[in-house]
This record gives sequence, C-alpha cells and structure tokens, in this order.
Amino acid sequence: VDEPTSTTYAAHATHVTGTIMASNAVAATKGMAYQAQARTFEWTNDSSEALAEVQLGMLISNHSYGVPIVGTTGTVLPSWYIGAYTQEAKDWDEIAYLSPYYLPVMSAGNDGTTNSNPDPIAAGFDKLTSNKTSKNTMIVANAEDAVVASNGTLTSVVINSSSSQGPTDDNRIKPDITGNGTSLTSANSTSNNATTSMTGTSMSSPNVAGTLLLLQQHYKNLTNNFMKAATLKGLACHTADDAGNPGPDAKFGWGLLNAKKAAETLSGNGLTSWVSEESLNQGQILTMTVKASGTTPLIASITWTDVPGTANTGNLSPNDPTPALVNDLDIRITKNNSTYFPWKLDTDPNNNAIRTSDNTVDNVEQVKIDNPTNSDYIITINHKGTLQTGKQNYALVITGITSSFSIQPTSADLKVCSNQNAAFAFNYKQNGTGTT
Repeated sequence: VDEPTSTTYAAHATHVTGTIMASNAVAATKGMAYQAQARTFEWTNDSSEALAEVQLGMLISNHSYGVPIVGTTGTVLPSWYIGAYTQEAKDWDEIAYLSPYYLPVMSAGNDGTTNSNPDPIAAGFDKLTSNKTSKNTMIVANAEDAVVASNGTLTSVVINSSSSQGPTDDNRIKPDITGNGTSLTSANSTSNNATTSMTGTSMSSPNVAGTLLLLQQHYKNLTNNFMKAATLKGLACHTADDAGNPGPDAKFGWGLLNAKKAAETLSGNGLTSWVSEESLNQGQILTMTVKASGTTPLIASITWTDVPGTANTGNLSPNDPTPALVNDLDIRITKNNSTYFPWKLDTDPNNNAIRTSDNTVDNVEQVKIDNPTNSDYIITINHKGTLQTGKQNYALVITGITSSFSIQPTSADLKVCSNQNAAFAFNYKQNGTGTT
C-alpha cells in the first residue's frame, strides 16, 4: 500500500511485498518466505516506523525506494551528495546500532546507466545516494538470472546494467550483495490473482530480504535463538558466490547471495564451519587456531554493527575520503611466517580488490586463502585506536575448516549407535597442571 489512508494499491508495492512473502498457492509467484507476514508502510516517516516495528520484534525490513541522481524535473543531485556518508545514512546506522537484531535491507538504485554525476570517483561508478551509503544496512544490487548447476554451484551471472554502482566516497564496499531482480514475476495490484514482471533493485532487494528471513528461521530451528543483524549480514556476505572481479567489487558487492551455502554453514557450525557472536574489549587481541580442510578455500570474516559516524552535510568537497568507520576492527590469518590480509577495494574501482594490508574503512572484513594446506592456521582479531564504549561486539564466520576432534571407541566390542535414545557411559581423565 503506497497510501495507507486510501483504497488504492500500487503495483510496485504489491510486487515487492509478494516477492518477500506471497503464498505458495501458485508456484510462479511464491514468495521467498511464503509463510511470513508483512506490515507495509509508505516511505514517509520510515525511520520512526522502523523503530516502532523493532519494538514489536521486527528482524528485517525491506526498502525498495530511494533518491535518484536525476530528479523528475531533470535536476541533478549535488556532486558532494552522491556517494557521501549523509545524515540519512547516519540515521539508519543509528537505528541499526540501537537495534542489534534488526537488519534493514535496501535497494541500491537503478542509476547504473546514468552518468550525470559531475565528479565521480571513476567513470561509470559512484552512484549511491542517501541511505544507500550507510554502514550497518544491507544494500542490494540487481543481477540477471544466474546459471546454476544441479548441485547448486554458480556457473555464471551478469549484473544488470541498470544496477547502481558504488563505492562510497570513503571507498567502502557498497553495494553489499547482489540478488536476482531482473524480469521477476510477482503479485500485481490490479486483482487478487494478477501477476506482473518487473525489473530493478526494487525487485532484488525483497528477494534478498525474504531469503534472509529464511536463514533466521533456520538458525532459530537450530539454536532456539535469532542471529544478531551483524551475524546475518556477515554470513550472507561470507557465503555469497564471487562474481565480477575477483573478490568484492563496486558492482556486485561481495557477490550473489547463496542461501544454500549460508544454511549449510549454519548447519555445520562447530564441525565444518564456525559461526559465533563475540566481543572485543579495548586493547584486546583474540586468537583462534583452526585446521584448514585443504580441499576448499579457508575463509574467515568479521562483521560488526558500527557506531554511527560523522555525516557529510555538504560542507566538504566531493568524494571526501574521510572514513565513516568509527570502531576499526582487524582480522588477519597467519601460518608460520606468512600473513594473509583482508580484502579491500583498490583506490580505483575499475581495478580488482586487493589484500595487501589491513582494511580501515569497512565493517565487513574477510580474509580468504585460496589454496590452503591441511594444517593449522591462526586467526587474529584486534583493533586500531580507541573503541567507543570500550568494546565492540562482532560476528565471526569461518569456512573451509575441518573438525580436529572426535570421540574414538576404546573397546573392540563398543558399537556406535545412531539411535537418539541410545545412552553411553565413558570415563574421561584430563592430564596436566591444574586439572580436576
């Protein structure tokens, strides 16, 4: 509903809501989370409405609207505003910071073929506006239909040319992730059974939002809890299928959302993967030793809901590089004398991402070792500068590892039974100083 006080229903809003949670009565229009329920609002007062819904337990919201670079009258936005960390971006970071389980999902925009920014970071880039530059939200790009093998492996995917490109002025990885939003069939407003096809980041954003709801449901089934927003966002970015340039880029973000891989990472937690919610205190250095499987890349990432930064209100020059990041956490992986650094965007977004030093601008950091050996690696997490409030909560996700422990039978006649009602008794003795 675009106007809640009228009886007029808009095709765009109906299509978006249907993509998230339309029933499974018709396969062609089944929503991503078809058992969910939605509450819809017009975009006026969206921030206050979001805060009110969070108090009622909302975990995810979708925002398929934004500020185009060129308005309906032909007016072009000021160059300083495009890509800047604006007051709107700060406001949404504040909302997310105050609501640690709530993740706003937002369309990146459809200015991909618009080159009206008079002072872009690079030709064909720097097209994100308003809240699309926030740190703690999930900004979604639009891809065409992907080619996927029967086992779920991505074969190929192409970004839709209309999808707005990043990065932000401080060179953060934006958009965050990509979903399918091209020629997407969903509900229409003309009748109770009408459908229509639409294209845009308005379509890819609810595609992603509905999928993230399913991941929250899966985690709830596994643990009887919900993930914090940073954990959900970090998991999605960590398990996305790389697309475009190697590593993250300013078109696909971290890649195409892969719900299967994300769900498998949650299911394998503690065995073939690691997902945990941690906290880093001022001056603290945390280390963790993992054993790489040696058959897939070893990937470790941290994600945190950052303190709101200082907004650019127009008194700074275009493409101001001042980081919006406040609490600067770092992750590295070491083995013997080798140190592996996280991905970050090169200063020219036309180039590939690099991993030659610490990332000092993003609150999603990922270290990837493409061809690890089946051996131990040390993951180190620390920070630079002063942490506001003296600590920072973060999510840690690791894949490409193997369990280094197992319970081995000690008697030849002991049988391992898969029956959940079976009971086993065994003696355990720990040797060493201070044991009990």
